[in-house]
Amino acid sequence: MLDVGFVLTLLTAGLTGAGLTLAVYTLIIPIMRNILEYRAVKYFEEIKEVRVKAKRLGTDKEGSDDISNLKELLDEIDSMVSIPQYLKWGAGGAFVLFSLTAMMSVAWYTGWEVETMDKLLAGVFQLALVIFLIVGFITVKDLTSQFNSEYESVKKEVLTKKRELA
Repeated sequence: MLDVGFVLTLLTAGLTGAGLTLAVYTLIIPIMRNILEYRAVKYFEEIKEVRVKAKRLGTDKEGSDDISNLKELLDEIDSMVSIPQYLKWGAGGAFVLFSLTAMMSVAWYTGWEVETMDKLLAGVFQLALVIFLIVGFITVKDLTSQFNSEYESVKKEVLTKKRELA
C-alpha cells in the first residue's frame, strides 16, 4: 500500500504537470507562426527536391530506388504541412495523463479501488512525465532551429545595412 504523503505528492505533481503542459502549449502559440513559417521554407525546399527527382524518374529506366525515396520524401513533406504531431498528441497525452494521475490520487485518498490505484498510480505519473519530457525536448529542438533561422535572417539584414552605410 502506498504512503499517504506519496499519494498527496503525486496529486500535487499531477496538477502541476497538467498546468505546466498547458503553460508550455500557451507559450508556444504566439510563436507558432514563426515555427510554421520555418517549416514552410523547409517544405518548399523539399518540393524542389521532389520535382528534380520526378524529372529524373521520367528519363531514368532504373528508378525503383528513386520511387521509394520519393515516397519517403512525400511523407516527410506531409508531416511539415500540418501542426507538429508532437504538440497535438504529445502535449495532449501528457495533459491527460497528468490529470489522470491527479484523479487517481483523489480516488486512492477517498478509498476507491485502493489496490488498483496502488498498482497504477506511480506508473501513470511516470508515463506522463516521460511524454512531457519528450515533447519538451522536441519543442526545444524546433525552437532552436527556428531561432537559428531568425538569427541568420537578422544577420543578413544587418550586414546589408552595414554595407549600405560604408
